[in-house]
Amino acid sequence: MLESVTIDQLRTLHAAAEEGSFSAATRKLGQGQPAVSQAMQRLEKQLGLRLFDRSGRVPRLTAKGEAVVAAAQRLHEDITSLQAVVGRLKSGEEQKEALLRRAERPFPGSRRTGRPVERLPAARLVTPNDGHIG
Repeated sequence: MLESVTIDQLRTLHAAAEEGSFSAATRKLGQGQPAVSQAMQRLEKQLGLRLFDRSGRVPRLTAKGEAVVAAAQRLHEDITSLQAVVGRLKSGEEQKEALLRRAERPFPGSRRTGRPVERLPAARLVTPNDGHIG
C-alpha cells in the first residue's frame, strides 16, 4: 500500500491542501493540471481512500483526506529535515558540528567531579573540505 506512494505524490497532496485547489497547486508546483489530478487519483487508489470530494466545482478534502494530509505534513517536515542534514553533510558542516559535539564530551574513563572544566582557548576546526588552514 504505502510502498508505492512517492514523495512527489505527498508533496502534491500537501500543495493541494495548502493552496485549496488543484489549479493553485499546479501553479505552486510548476506542473500541469492533468499531472496534479492524476497524481491525486493514483494516491487515492494506492491508499484505498477517497481523499477528495469531487462533487463540487473544486475538489475538497474529505475527513480521511485531512487525516492523511496531517500525517503527510509531518513526513514533509521530516523530509525537509533530511534534506538539510544531507546538505550540511555535503558541505562539511555536519561533520564539523558532530566533531565539536564529540569534543565537548568528557574523555572515556574520566570522572565527572561536578567542578567546572577549564576551557582551552577557542580553536578553528579544519576539515579536508576547507582547503586551507588559518
